[in-house]
Amino acid sequence: MRDEQDGISATLLQQNLALSTPDAYNLFNGGSAANPMGPDTSPSSQAALDAIRIKSVRRGKSTLAEWDFRASRPDLFALPAGDVGMAFGAEIRRDTQLDDRDPRVDGTIKWTDTVTGVVQDSDLFGVSPTPDTRGARTVFAAYAELAIPVISPEMGIPLIRSLTLQAAGRYEHYSDFGSIAKPKVAMAWDLFEGWRIRGSWAQGFRAPNLEQTNATVVTRGNTRTDYIRCEADLRAGRITSFDACAQAFVTTARRAGNPDLDPETSETWTIGTVLQPPFLNTGTLRTTFTADFCR
Repeated sequence: MRDEQDGISATLLQQNLALSTPDAYNLFNGGSAANPMGPDTSPSSQAALDAIRIKSVRRGKSTLAEWDFRASRPDLFALPAGDVGMAFGAEIRRDTQLDDRDPRVDGTIKWTDTVTGVVQDSDLFGVSPTPDTRGARTVFAAYAELAIPVISPEMGIPLIRSLTLQAAGRYEHYSDFGSIAKPKVAMAWDLFEGWRIRGSWAQGFRAPNLEQTNATVVTRGNTRTDYIRCEADLRAGRITSFDACAQAFVTTARRAGNPDLDPETSETWTIGTVLQPPFLNTGTLRTTFTADFCR
């Protein structure tokens, strides 16, 4: 991914303003320090505009390399109700992520205010400093599933035409935060031909992505109105309404990824029924009614 946008360099603008020639940018007509581009009627020369304009580029890249192995067998071994089936597999994958900000944004090219001496990590007007983010992980996973027939139609058990169980599990090891394993159990109970009751219980997880665990610290400031102070001013009679409140302040927030994040986990229950009335499933006609409840 490549994102390119127009911008104004604070360093180049400061250098341009110091010129004593007609090519210097004119702050007093057709623009300001906050908006050096100005309207089209700006008296500044094209050379002055070109001298402060730059193209900032943000590059993003993610990669995924994966190897996996899968196998299954429908007749692993036999039980009185039928053959037990099994499926299993394993995989290894390598994930990488890169968010490469422009050098004028990530702190490589800084802006030094020659008047105050203050150094800022962003050289672009209107763009907050944002460092690069990069991360990588290797993941190993293994999983297995068993289909176990408990009761078959041939057994002739009343109200249990067939009963099948499913048992499954998945294990994953992440190079950046550790291991996790989760199970699943399911059941399918046919009371008689055309009516099935089914249910399952499972645990799941979602690993944090590379951006969530590797994002570097960024600082953002925003102006917010403190309505608690506005209420105090209103009660004290210093203002007559909230519209007159002037209690606005710049609040600063620091944001970053957390390398100590653990996976999000879940637990799910489902129960439901499936109806396939034989008299509605003749010839080419196929009719199925289902109802399920999940929690």
